[in-house]
Amino acid sequence: MRNWTVFILVLCTLGLGSPLFAQQAQQGDAFALLFPKPSGKNGYEEWIMAGMIINRNEEAKKVFTNPNPSLNDIRRVFQMPEIRQAKVLFLAGLNKRISLPRNAPDLDSLYGPTPELAPLRSCARLHAKEIYLALAEGRNHDALEALRAGLQFGHQIQMQTLLSGMIGIGMDAIVLRTLDGNLETLSVQDCEALQRLVEEWLLWDSPVTSLVASERQWIQRAVQKVKNDPNSLLNIVDTINAEDSTPEEMRLQRDIQNSVGRMSGLMSEAGALIESYFQEILQNLKLPPYKRKATPRIPKTTLAGRVAYTFLIAGDRVAYRYDRERANIQMLGVRAALRRYHWERMRYPARLSELRLGELAIDPFTGKPFTYRLEGDAYTLKAEDPTESM
Repeated sequence: MRNWTVFILVLCTLGLGSPLFAQQAQQGDAFALLFPKPSGKNGYEEWIMAGMIINRNEEAKKVFTNPNPSLNDIRRVFQMPEIRQAKVLFLAGLNKRISLPRNAPDLDSLYGPTPELAPLRSCARLHAKEIYLALAEGRNHDALEALRAGLQFGHQIQMQTLLSGMIGIGMDAIVLRTLDGNLETLSVQDCEALQRLVEEWLLWDSPVTSLVASERQWIQRAVQKVKNDPNSLLNIVDTINAEDSTPEEMRLQRDIQNSVGRMSGLMSEAGALIESYFQEILQNLKLPPYKRKATPRIPKTTLAGRVAYTFLIAGDRVAYRYDRERANIQMLGVRAALRRYHWERMRYPARLSELRLGELAIDPFTGKPFTYRLEGDAYTLKAEDPTESM
């Protein structure tokens, strides 16, 4: 069932958007929309501006979105004054305090327009191509520094909101793919530096608990908003188009319409169920992934339960995205260690334990070493995928 109640609450009830506003956010000037009064002290401003500079350059956009551009095309783009300016702005942003613009229409939720997404994605693509170019030209140190900056970028974005966290994970994936596919170009010293970088990243604070807690606060504010103004929800429900809704959604619509006299009590019940749900989620997140219980489910046997259910994030899916990112970055460090081992011994180890990597080689989904198989002079390395049982 789609969370249509929350979606509409975000766009209408809380006054965070409208069809016209969404269109402006997607087609207009993202920087002016996000920062009507720029401070000059927020690195996020530089990132958005850098991404917009890239997006306004059609040739750069074409090269950065092409999965297989020629090396000459990449070199030509990086020689452009605009792209050099974008790179300077991006690096300047890394050295400033990061704070998301609170006036943006979507930054307190998972829904609505996302004017920051395109500029941020362009920043990540800039870094991915910079890593590739540095590796192609034998500047491995520069490639690793670009990776460090890209990971720092992704991590700082993740620390803001649940939506920005998902964006940050996507940013990390873009830069990681580039280096992961070119490990054979790294020297022994480069492999050691990459392993240290990964181990450093693993010490950075994970944002998932604080972001889920923030989402909990946002949802409870939305519930309180409806509790204080029941007509806001009823007016929205009246506009639901039957052609776009499932039978279950239509039944919920009718039941809400028939509960006008007890909307305040209904939302109090729903709020209590939501609070209990989040308490279990946050308690669960204190455990390592392989020890966590299944995400609690709010029973939909009552109207309050059905209303509460429409407000909820999928806690297990959110945690999985962060855990999967951790596993992917860990495996990059393990691959660097494997590459170093091959340089030193002209072969890969028979067992992962020969590398003596400690926690770096432990799959967060199982608490055991990553699955490693040696096949001649090649190997496979993978983590478990808990989504197969979800």
